[in-house]
Amino acid sequence: MENPEAKQRLLSIRVSSAFVCIAMLIASGCGYHVAGRTSTLPPDWTTIAIPAFTNDTTQYRIEQRL
Repeated sequence: MENPEAKQRLLSIRVSSAFVCIAMLIASGCGYHVAGRTSTLPPDWTTIAIPAFTNDTTQYRIEQRL
């Protein structure tokens, strides 16, 4: 027959582990939200890209410094 204290300790570990798992799941739901309720971007835009700089000057590698 098992020790009642060992059973109680095992139950306590299981309950605390379940609590930690649930807390982690709830915390992972937090994320970045845009300020306000609406978006100012057009609805057909799915990606915003910034093209790389090109050097149209006579200075060498000026785009790398920018």
